[in-house]
Amino acid sequence: MIRKHSLHLSLKAAALALTLALAPLPALVAAQPNVLFIAVDDMNDWGIGGHRQAITPNIDALAARGLKFTNTHSAGVKCGPSRTAIFTGQYPATTGFYDDQVYWQLDESLIGLHTAFDNAGYKTLGTGKLFHHAIGWIDQRGWDQYWLRTDGTTNAQRKNGWDAGSWKYGAPNPGGPDGAFVSIYNTTYPDIQAGVMEWAALDNAVEKDMADTQRADWVISQLKADHGDTPFFLGMGLFTPHSPQYAPQKYYDAYLNGPLKGNIDNLELPSYWKDGSTNPLPDLDDVADRERKKEINVYKRWMANLQAISPNDRTLKECILGYLAAITYADAQIGRVLTALNNSPYADNTIVVLWSDHGYHLGEKGHWAKHVMWERGSQVPFVWAGPGIAKGATTDTTASLIDMYPTFVDLCDLTKDGANADLQPLDGKSLASTLKDPDQAEDREVIISYLQAYEYAITNRDWRYIRYGDGQEELYDHNNDPNEWDNLANAPAYESIRANMRSKAPSKIADFALLHFQHARRDKGDGTWYFDDHQVKVDLTLSSNAPDVVTGEFDVTAQFTTGVTGFDVGDLEATNGSILNFKQVSPDKYTFTVHPKPMAVGELIVIEVPKKSATGIPNPRATNSYDIFVARRYHPDAKSWIPPSAGPAVTSVSGLTVRFNSNGSSDDGTVDACVWQFGDGGVSTDRSPSHTYAQAGTYVVTLGVTDNDGVGSDLVPVTVVVSDDSKNLK
Repeated sequence: MIRKHSLHLSLKAAALALTLALAPLPALVAAQPNVLFIAVDDMNDWGIGGHRQAITPNIDALAARGLKFTNTHSAGVKCGPSRTAIFTGQYPATTGFYDDQVYWQLDESLIGLHTAFDNAGYKTLGTGKLFHHAIGWIDQRGWDQYWLRTDGTTNAQRKNGWDAGSWKYGAPNPGGPDGAFVSIYNTTYPDIQAGVMEWAALDNAVEKDMADTQRADWVISQLKADHGDTPFFLGMGLFTPHSPQYAPQKYYDAYLNGPLKGNIDNLELPSYWKDGSTNPLPDLDDVADRERKKEINVYKRWMANLQAISPNDRTLKECILGYLAAITYADAQIGRVLTALNNSPYADNTIVVLWSDHGYHLGEKGHWAKHVMWERGSQVPFVWAGPGIAKGATTDTTASLIDMYPTFVDLCDLTKDGANADLQPLDGKSLASTLKDPDQAEDREVIISYLQAYEYAITNRDWRYIRYGDGQEELYDHNNDPNEWDNLANAPAYESIRANMRSKAPSKIADFALLHFQHARRDKGDGTWYFDDHQVKVDLTLSSNAPDVVTGEFDVTAQFTTGVTGFDVGDLEATNGSILNFKQVSPDKYTFTVHPKPMAVGELIVIEVPKKSATGIPNPRATNSYDIFVARRYHPDAKSWIPPSAGPAVTSVSGLTVRFNSNGSSDDGTVDACVWQFGDGGVSTDRSPSHTYAQAGTYVVTLGVTDNDGVGSDLVPVTVVVSDDSKNLK
């Protein structure tokens, strides 16, 4: 039985006072206004009225002084790709940046949003989570100052890692086993290893020490500083309400003493079930098979301790209250900053924009958290206020977060005097005219990408269309079905609508970009990534949660792409096929260091790690390969790699018919599912498909594979050139 711990919600605490003295922002008085750029993490539209009981007086006051967008969507369904799209102004389908482990700053052809401001003469100031950054790395190029919260022992987050500036207060949680802590996903409570839904009420006294409080303090100090005549771009990235949702007690009390009237049972829950059933996996019968299987696996792994999710389950209500309390804590920090702005000399000439990186599920459609393409997973708060912006207005015209970049280009004249002459094409649409007169805005379609190529959603005011990599589709009528209960994709009466929405997809979709570093770190002494022209030193570590199973040493095999002659391991030189020794450095870790020999930028080294040790003992945590990509700069011609056991092959050609083979096997966990894109619109999920082309030519065929964990692992793309001449097949 899972032990549940009380949140210690005090009904006797004083009611929370949340006020905001924010005067109207006057008209534009200078050619280049200042910008206050406020990001919140994992906040869905509950922060702008999506939940009737949400307490957000400061966001509400900001909206009352500006324009609130009620139908804005992220470009990705995860922190990294969404924020990358914002800062590059391009969809993931354009850049290939679909997941968190892709670092767009390495592509020197892209000018980041903050860098565009820097190039245009702005002072650029930032703090918190604006990018999605790797542990120990916040890229500071393009910033005049990026404030990094300290932990008392170091003065730089990039030196000490993520935890020095994380959303957490304390580690691993503020209360510990006997404190105010509970988690829906925590099935191993003694280890305090919770999943995405984790919350706690903190002592009010710790609020001043919390990361987001201190970030707001720093932003306030910048608003009190003298910046002279130089316009500024000031970014504040709050981690709240990202899990773990830790908030001081007073923000819980605000609900219990306010809209809940002293009883948590008065909390309004999202709409979970169309028919009122208590099925723990509601509304999955008509969704795409892969998504349905993923949700079932998520339930089995993370929510089995709840048995059936019932609307009467107190844990469920406490979880949602925890999320709401975190929203209100974030709102309070936003209010402090806006009050400081109002009291500053910059109030008359500062544009304020508030956004979240993506939406968030609180059990709708049986899903928790993010990483899905349904409406709740992409819809975000989006509020603008400032000189020249309509006041007290609301619009439901469809917008995307990537619209911010072209909007700032227009409002802040970022191409003034030839600045940003090499700016990349921007996929978004400038909202400048909408901000001035929202009534003239016309609706349009925007694109939301999943975690790999060829999987996306397209939405507008009325419809949402979803396409998965295996060709399965979903279609929802938002006017008559706002909860997306009924998938209409296979209904003949809606074929014309489905075809029209499908036609809005990008004409060209980028493969997964190879600015992707998995289990590799350049050790330069400061914990940051580092790249030479042709050499990189990579430390690889293999970890296990079962030290009693993983014992001894492992032999690994080195594999290289074409053109790579070898690399050094310590004092030993390795060639293609060399056996390397994985040394045990602790009871649960193995490591070695690779020194590649000189190679061309864009080449790829692959280290294969076996599933079993030399003695035959299973290694449950070993992956099939570690990919180390040498990329001083983005290399668009670089090819990804699939292990030989899963590699694609052309087995026969007969006229225009080509037969392929993935060589995959689910027995050893290498490949569980295949998705073939044949380059002419054809798709197959067979392991060894046969495809007939309509005409001779050269086609780019992409194979993606997932492993056998069943929860939607990343696809690994590889490109194969196909023509009607078998001699040209590669």
